[in-house]
Amino acid sequence: MSTVKSKSATLCPVSKTGKVFLLRLYALMRVSEMPLALPSGQQTESFRRTPSEAQTKHRRKRCPQAEFDLIKLDQQPIGRLYAAELEDEIRGIDLAFLPYFYNRSVYDSMFENVLKKAARRNKSVRIRLEYNHPQT
Repeated sequence: MSTVKSKSATLCPVSKTGKVFLLRLYALMRVSEMPLALPSGQQTESFRRTPSEAQTKHRRKRCPQAEFDLIKLDQQPIGRLYAAELEDEIRGIDLAFLPYFYNRSVYDSMFENVLKKAARRNKSVRIRLEYNHPQT
């Protein structure tokens, strides 16, 4: 799915600098789970980094053929799309955006591209939604 365009949004593989964005996105997605008071910024960083890295490691282990892409709009990262093309389906592992883009057309457009790709290849699409998630 890398380097697919959606309106003016593009997908690109996660780079070293992209990992910084992913950490920020993870923290924004889990803000309600963050403790109200941590003594230092370093501890806050560690609190965010550890589960974020564990989540990514787990996803890569469970689905090694998945593509882990950043979604960029005007060259700025706005989200992530993790998906795997399997023998009979395209499995959406994760689709997340910065809060400002939750209800934007780029969100719908990105998912429409996944559906179109599956249709061209005569495959189904499987996703799992988190109902307590702010984007659902």
